[in-house]
Amino acid sequence: SDETLLLDELKGATQQKIKVAGAPNKRLTRRVDLAPMLGTGKRGLLGLELTTRLRDGKETRRETQRAVIRVTDLAMTAKYSPHGLMIWVTSLSKGTPVNGANLSLWRKGGKKAMWRGKTDASGLAMLRDPDLLGDSEDRRLLFFAEKDGDRSYVSSGTQGGISPWDFGMEASWDNKDNSLIGVVFSDRGLYRPGEQVHLKGVVRRDGRTGLEKPKPGTGVKLVVNDARGEKLLEKRLELSEFGTLNHKVEIPAGAPLGSYSVILSPDGGGTLYGRFSVEEFRPAEFKVTVSSEKPQLVRGDTIAEVAEGVIDAKGVREIDLGGRTLMPGLIDCHVHIHPTILPPTPTMLPSLITAHALKTLEG
Repeated sequence: SDETLLLDELKGATQQKIKVAGAPNKRLTRRVDLAPMLGTGKRGLLGLELTTRLRDGKETRRETQRAVIRVTDLAMTAKYSPHGLMIWVTSLSKGTPVNGANLSLWRKGGKKAMWRGKTDASGLAMLRDPDLLGDSEDRRLLFFAEKDGDRSYVSSGTQGGISPWDFGMEASWDNKDNSLIGVVFSDRGLYRPGEQVHLKGVVRRDGRTGLEKPKPGTGVKLVVNDARGEKLLEKRLELSEFGTLNHKVEIPAGAPLGSYSVILSPDGGGTLYGRFSVEEFRPAEFKVTVSSEKPQLVRGDTIAEVAEGVIDAKGVREIDLGGRTLMPGLIDCHVHIHPTILPPTPTMLPSLITAHALKTLEG
């Protein structure tokens, strides 16, 4: 509770009490030399408690604020899931992996470590144990590292800006071995009324040992709704030995146009979603070809010469295409630049945002 100082309860901890006083409603800065507390190694974990007495009318109450100070060269990254955990320890000053760091995993409020281990030459320690964290609702965890008197830790709550949602991924905790992973899709995506849709599905489960195929013959319910939300198809199917399915859906000649939804519900829980479109369209019935009346010599992306007859290009390799059509080079890679380092500025001009992003990219 706030009535008892946490540091007073720690056995063997070195304490230093500092009196802080100042005028009400004014900021007060007090510099503290941490060296006597850290000892010869000049590194370690320090606990800070600030106790304030507040007067509320005739009553006086005390409030305590707590913080942890880390003076360390150990940078920690921890990832955990229902199937295990991974811890990576590197040096802040050198950027190199830390080999042989002593690791421990604690649940907040726990009396003993849930797991202990060491990092390897790459600074990594990995453990695959589906029973380690269990299905407890309390997943507040602390990961500790120690090497040559240097100590650091990271909390499971330290994920600002790096949570799965920040990367467009769903995050859920499910230790019942029934997490559904899969996809359902059509062969083309765009159809006309009266055509046939070929639906395919792949179903997997996130089990104790990784991705697992459902048993052959596992039942699934397939539902297709048209653009008006009315049910076009509802059918029970069975998965193949590969955990897949293949089914044909007939689109009526007078079917409504728009987006159609596909819902696949395998036995055991979970739902997969897909979509395709039904529109009135015609394939192109004409062809346009463009050709130059004069031969051209292109070097790189520049037209170097235009001539009436055959161009004599020295050092050029001739290739017989056998009547085939030569296409220009296609771009197979592109980059999206997002100015995420900038604060939210709705009034900033797009050109200025682009300039900031380009400067970051060039740097």
